Amino acid sequence: LHGISPLKQGGRIEVKAVKDTGDTGEPVIKITVQDSGSGPGENRKQNHGFGLYSIRERIKLLYKDKGKFVIRHGEEGGTLAVIQLPGRYKQ
Repeated sequence: LHGISPLKQGGRIEVKAVKDTGDTGEPVIKITVQDSGSGPGENRKQNHGFGLYSIRERIKLLYKDKGKFVIRHGEEGGTLAVIQLPGRYKQ
């Protein structure tokens, strides 16, 4: 179940993609997805399901150590997922 599905009043899902500068000063594309639901960790499987595993593995396969995928509690509650990919990619 998604974190907002049990909420009677509904919820919010916000998706953003921006060009940014990573920790190393290199250009990155940062994709964030935030909801107003119950947050991660309420149900341990929420953070370790097949879909999330697949995303993590694809990022590792395509971008090695230059890609990141983090899930945590959002500053305003809910769940925040952050995907960071290199802004310039060479094969």
